[in-house]
Amino acid sequence: MLQQFLEAVRSQDSKKLTDIMRSTSPDYENDYIHVDESVMEQFLKMLSVEMDPGTIQAALDESGDRQETYIVSGTKGSGGPVTINDRLYVSFPNGSDDPWLDWSYIRYLPYAEALAGEYIRLIQAGDAEQLARFSVVDDIGLTTASAKELITNYATHFDHMNQTELVYKGNFQFEVRDASEKSHTFRIIYGDGLMGIDDTFAPAMTTM
Repeated sequence: MLQQFLEAVRSQDSKKLTDIMRSTSPDYENDYIHVDESVMEQFLKMLSVEMDPGTIQAALDESGDRQETYIVSGTKGSGGPVTINDRLYVSFPNGSDDPWLDWSYIRYLPYAEALAGEYIRLIQAGDAEQLARFSVVDDIGLTTASAKELITNYATHFDHMNQTELVYKGNFQFEVRDASEKSHTFRIIYGDGLMGIDDTFAPAMTTM
C-alpha cells in the first residue's frame, strides 16, 4: 500500500491518490476530512515547491507490532536531499489486516495556501474585526485591538502592503514580499484537526 501511495505521488496521479487516501485513512473514509481530486492536486502543487514529486521516497524509521514509522524525503532540482518534517505512519489497528496511512503533511498542506491567502487579504483590507474572528483557533485568538496592531505592523514594514505578493517557501512557511525586496515570513501551524498562523508581527493571543 505504501509503495502504491509513493507511485501515485511520483506520477502526480491525483485520482489514484484520492482513492488511496479514502481507502487507507479512517478519517478520510468517514468524511471527517474532505478529500477529492482537487485537494490532491493542491497537495501535489504545494509538494512540488519542496521537492520534485517524482523523487519522493520513504525510509523506515521505527517498526512496532502494529505500526511502522517512515521518514519521507526527496530532492529538488540539482540540490541535495530534502526531508519532510512530518513522519508518515502505516498502522494495522487491532482486529484489522487492512493498513491505515496517516501523514499530517498531506492532511493539512492542501489547505495552507488558502488560509495564508485569506490572512493576508484581511490585513491588506485593514479589516481588524474580521481578522480577529479569523484568528480564533480553539477559543484562542486576537482581540480587535491586537488585530489592529498586527495590521499596523505590516503597514509599517511594507511601504505598499496592497502591492505585496504571497509566496510559499516550503515547510508550511509563507513569505510576503514587495517590489523593493522587503519581505516577512510567517508559518502555518496545525494539529488535532486545527490550523492557525504563527506570525512574529502578531501580538500575543488571548483566550476568547
